[in-house]
Amino acid sequence: MKLCYSCMQQIENDKLHNCPHCGEPLAVGETPSQYLRPGTVLQGKFIVGKALGAGGFGNTYIGWNQLLLCKVAIKEFFPGQLCRRLEDGVTVSPNDERTAPHFRAGLHQFLEEARSVANLQDIKGVVSIYTFFEANGTGYIVMEYLEGMDVKSILQRSGDKKDYEWSRRVILTVLHTLRDIHKRGVLHRDIAPDNIFVTNEGVIKLIDFGAARHASELANMRSEVILKQGYAPIEQYSKTAPQGPYTDLYAVAALFYRMMTGMKPLPANDRLEQDGLIPPSQMGVVMPDQAEMAMMCCLNIQPQYRLQSADEFMEALDGSNFTPVYEPEWILPPAPPEQGSIMRKISSLRTGSKVAVILLVLCLIGGGSAGVWMLTHQEKAEQAVSTVGRMPNCSGKTEEEAKQLLSSEGVTKISDPAYEYSDTVPEGTVINQSVAVGSSLTSDTEVQFTVSGGKHQFTMADCATMSKEEAKSFFSQKGVDVKLEESYSDDVAKNALVSQTVGKGELYVIGESASPVVLVYSVGKRSDYERKMPDLSGLTVKAAKKKLKDKGITIKVETKKETSYGSTPKDKVSRQVPGKGAKVNVREDKKIVVYISKGPKPTPQPTRKPDWHNNGSNNNSNSNNGNSFDGMTAIGMSDDMPNYY
Repeated sequence: MKLCYSCMQQIENDKLHNCPHCGEPLAVGETPSQYLRPGTVLQGKFIVGKALGAGGFGNTYIGWNQLLLCKVAIKEFFPGQLCRRLEDGVTVSPNDERTAPHFRAGLHQFLEEARSVANLQDIKGVVSIYTFFEANGTGYIVMEYLEGMDVKSILQRSGDKKDYEWSRRVILTVLHTLRDIHKRGVLHRDIAPDNIFVTNEGVIKLIDFGAARHASELANMRSEVILKQGYAPIEQYSKTAPQGPYTDLYAVAALFYRMMTGMKPLPANDRLEQDGLIPPSQMGVVMPDQAEMAMMCCLNIQPQYRLQSADEFMEALDGSNFTPVYEPEWILPPAPPEQGSIMRKISSLRTGSKVAVILLVLCLIGGGSAGVWMLTHQEKAEQAVSTVGRMPNCSGKTEEEAKQLLSSEGVTKISDPAYEYSDTVPEGTVINQSVAVGSSLTSDTEVQFTVSGGKHQFTMADCATMSKEEAKSFFSQKGVDVKLEESYSDDVAKNALVSQTVGKGELYVIGESASPVVLVYSVGKRSDYERKMPDLSGLTVKAAKKKLKDKGITIKVETKKETSYGSTPKDKVSRQVPGKGAKVNVREDKKIVVYISKGPKPTPQPTRKPDWHNNGSNNNSNSNNGNSFDGMTAIGMSDDMPNYY
């Protein structure tokens, strides 16, 4: 018995070439090096099937647990910009010594998030994780395989937006789950329509915990890969800004906004200088004022001005006592018509056999009208699913060749490419594609290519996702000079990027005439550095310095001695510049001057009057020998002797 690697159903008939359950070919075709080959076995019990998708940090496969005999989903840590798969088709290795530390840091975070989510298995609204482990030079997470559809797909089948009551119930269900996981100190960090999954039983589950967090450990990755633009709050654009429940609430509010308006909110980093986010009511959307206020409050750029807990958000939606109702009828759209079992069996046959059976049926039924009915029935089913083909592998092709290939598959929505600097891949060659090879393509599928810009051009990254050192490295590798500056900001967290002179997504052409790249980083608010000068008078220099340090004033202290006497005790501070109560800026001000007292003016000592003896004589004349005054001997007298008479 063999497995269909597309749906992991067991196939009893070894002679079939297509799966009778899903209709996909049973043969394993060429597998791109990014993915594990279907049939690979992990830990001796998990069989890897075909890739379900790929993101900025890894691949997701359908799988099969040989011990429990059930489907599983397998996530593999594989950040394509930092690593490669070796020739054995299994082992993963960092590209070089420079990327190795970033790869290991991301892998560590990937497994840590798995450990956190594994501790939430008693919460019904959280995807179940069976195990996680390291193997083949990377990491894997094995979790329950969910059958159903995500909210993104539901919206696409519902005209891109829903009514208030439907949206409210979904949001309250998500908040109900978040409330439980926040109490355990875990954040989701990646709430978005494609990470809210609805099973066929109507259970709403959160998937892809921490994707933004462990992806943000990776160096030089574009923010549109790491973060979901429109759903990620401003603090996720920085590696150092604190995150909390308010981070998830921003994303939930963005999801709410998307459901009600049919549009994502503007990206948070585009709203910093001028916030152009339009409230739903101004678009004609009907919803309670209180609900709109809660939504817009949680979409505030600054975290401190948002609601701070899931409970607060639920209360604003009149859902303090809300209990989730897991029923598929109210949340899932009607299923599209399916081909009957006979048609599925016919589809699984070889082409020649399939044609023969169809001709035989036509003959038995009697005429072309029956054939027309069968074809029309099939066409309606295909139109309901809107599938136009499968995503081809465009890597290694020129951009034009890739576009022509997609056009032949019926795909017309091709985004402008992102150009990546490369000194190894020829310019104009497709390096990556936003849709995984083999994925179903619909008329609404939008594809973006990452194309080599060679050595002279690249699409500017969002430098807010990099530290200063990473930004220097990013531009240095491309031979581009970058200037790092600092600025006060009341809106941007300390060490986060305030602005970049060449915006993210802009095509940057390297050369002498290229615009200079200046990155301005926030040092926080000016008020964060302002301190009030304490009174230092009467203190020793050592005590004065300690008092300044205790007040958070780390400015250099210069001492000067007073040149005149004063009332302050000697060797104590007599005065200071700036004075008591004055504001100083510990970042800008260069020094504080304290003057050391000379002490009070000394009191003159009284002078003792000589005791002159005249031996009872008042005669003032000198004796003939000149050595005495009226019989008194002059001892030590000199010309400068003071006159006491």
